[in-house]
Amino acid sequence: MKLFLYILRCTAVVIVVYAGLAYQSCDDPGDYKPRPDSLVYPPNEVPELITPPNDTHFVFGQQGHGWDTIWVPFQWTKVTDVQYYELEIAPNANFDGSDVYTTDAESYTLPMEAIDHAYWHVRAGSDYWKWYTGWSETRHFRVVYPPFE
Repeated sequence: MKLFLYILRCTAVVIVVYAGLAYQSCDDPGDYKPRPDSLVYPPNEVPELITPPNDTHFVFGQQGHGWDTIWVPFQWTKVTDVQYYELEIAPNANFDGSDVYTTDAESYTLPMEAIDHAYWHVRAGSDYWKWYTGWSETRHFRVVYPPFE
């Protein structure tokens, strides 16, 4: 009987130690990532751009804008089961030298200085998808100083 209790206690210790080591990497539920074999395909939809319209000009000192920074509002439509969006802005249509901003909302506002040309598009993402959705259409805008005569 003593041997049986000894084996039972040893087994319990091994189980407790194994359980502690097995779940050690997920102390915070926010750290959870699904297993790669459980990921699903993203929806076929892509975000549709709302604002700013294509070829918009933001002019310093006009329409309530200051002379040092202009706040450019970006907005797009919601995608099903999305967790976040990536907004990519670049000085050229090839998106070389781009900046990427991540948000969980269908809008994002950025302070911008004078730039000659800028191009932007958006895609949706989720930790539960195999990859991102496709990129939205690409739009163009400018942030400029008013012409002085």
